[in-house]
Amino acid sequence: MNELQQVIVEEPENAGMDAPEERKPVGGYRALAVIAFLCAVGGLFIGLLYAFSGIFLGNFNGNLDTFDAENVPLADSLFGYVYAYFATIFSQGVGTFFSNMFSQGNTANILEFGLLILLCVTIVLSLVLMIVSFCSRKAAKNCAMTSAILVFLTYAGYFLLSYYLLSAARGEFGGSMVDVTVGIPAGVMLIALIVTALARRKGPGLVNTLSFLLLAAAVFGLTYPGSAMVGADVWYTHIADNLFVNLTAFILMAVVILNFIISAIRLSAKKAYVFDAVRFGILLIAVALAIVAQILDKTVEVMFGSANLLPVILSAAAALAAFLLALIVAIVKACKKNAKEAQEESAEIGENNALLAQAQPAAATQPVTAAAQPEAAEQPSAVTAAEPAAVTAAPGTTVIVQQPAPVQQQPATPIYAVPFFAAPMAPAAAPTPAPEPAPAPAEEPKAASAPAPAPAPAPAEETPMSEFERSMAALARGIAPEPEPAPAQQTTSYTYMPAGAPQSAYTPAANRQTASYARPAAPAAVYDPTPYTYDAFVNMLTPQERNEFGDLFIAGRYGDLNYLPAYVIGGDNREFFHKVFIYLGKFRNHISPELLGKLYDYVSRL
Repeated sequence: MNELQQVIVEEPENAGMDAPEERKPVGGYRALAVIAFLCAVGGLFIGLLYAFSGIFLGNFNGNLDTFDAENVPLADSLFGYVYAYFATIFSQGVGTFFSNMFSQGNTANILEFGLLILLCVTIVLSLVLMIVSFCSRKAAKNCAMTSAILVFLTYAGYFLLSYYLLSAARGEFGGSMVDVTVGIPAGVMLIALIVTALARRKGPGLVNTLSFLLLAAAVFGLTYPGSAMVGADVWYTHIADNLFVNLTAFILMAVVILNFIISAIRLSAKKAYVFDAVRFGILLIAVALAIVAQILDKTVEVMFGSANLLPVILSAAAALAAFLLALIVAIVKACKKNAKEAQEESAEIGENNALLAQAQPAAATQPVTAAAQPEAAEQPSAVTAAEPAAVTAAPGTTVIVQQPAPVQQQPATPIYAVPFFAAPMAPAAAPTPAPEPAPAPAEEPKAASAPAPAPAPAPAEETPMSEFERSMAALARGIAPEPEPAPAQQTTSYTYMPAGAPQSAYTPAANRQTASYARPAAPAAVYDPTPYTYDAFVNMLTPQERNEFGDLFIAGRYGDLNYLPAYVIGGDNREFFHKVFIYLGKFRNHISPELLGKLYDYVSRL
């Protein structure tokens, strides 16, 4: 006899263990940190190359008014300028120096002092961040990007301040307006930041690079040599002299500096394009107000003349293009986000509809046999109409063929053969019928010319039937369970049991006159616990709760639960219960409150 079916779920390898994190390469970020440190320190001494070429003469050098170049070490380099600047502070006294600086009202002096402090901080931090990037893989990216941005902002600030002062003073282009000693470190770090942005973000990195270049074009238009825009007074003590013009110029300077710093930081960003649209919109408004102030002060003919036409158009067009680019990208991102949310909502609705369809399945389902599903034998209405399959059996074996029910009146909950342990129940008391006599084997007609048949082989010894199988066979014949017959008295018989119709017993030809078509009372089923695996949790569930538990955690009918370890019936499932406790609220819509409560109580006792 075939053994009763058991569900065996193999636990996957490393179930319940976290997968090792993918180790991303950080060699590029460490190289960026090294380049940033070399540029931060090397920029101090590039001016020493002036001894070999005149193009390396820096605008920021040690030739201050109170110091002779001979008394300043490395006077041609930025290092000499820093040394002379601090020597001036200590020679005059810190209080006197700051008092003179703020009383003069020159905004350029304040910016120059701020850049000097930033340079000192950048040199120290670039060394520290480089060391940290080599000691920690997780911090390598942030350290390298921070160091690169600081070095770029420091040297780019010196470059732009020198260019602005010379452009406002001379009114025309000249070779000395470009400070090579600070332009080289700034250019190297800008290229490194752009390459990093394109490598990390691709499309968003390209958008951020274009926005930065448009901002640089707007700055070039505002500081164009000889234009009215660069000639506006930005000294904070002179704002009252021509309030509208000077105030708009001062506000524009502050907005440009802030946008320049933010654009450098956001070269590798991938979000917050609404913020970019806002800040570039503010820049556009500031540029427009400055142009309007200059038109009111110098007339339209002067502002749109040959000397000012190009700076006005370039500054306004670059600011407008940067604003429109950020606005378009923000709109596209918002549309994609809305489309994704709508798609997820549609998928969720479809999943809910599928769950409803599974809760109310169609009338046609797969037939369940009593031998494979012991609980299905008590529910004949849950079996669909299907053609009886051909049955083959060994000699001396009783085979039960179950006829499916013609119509299913109500949807049945799927039944899973979940192993459980139950104490055997005694069969209902019934009179033991006398054992039926074994029918005499019918002799086959012999042909006239056929030779004498060979002696028939001895019948194979039949495997003893379990008590459950004997009760099922007796139930199919409509009689009370009978004791196990002797192997010599058993013969092959085929029993046809139509589900939903009066049960009848089919007997061999010799005993056909004794067949009874009355429906006897079905005896209580006796379950044999020997083929099952004991499971402490499954054993405490009702049949309905076993079906719910099997649907969700074994068959996976409501989605792939790959974040949970596989449930092994009869195995060590402590890791499963520890993790399923975290997601109990997620399964609220798929299982009954009773099963949810039992899960909670069982996990709480572990």
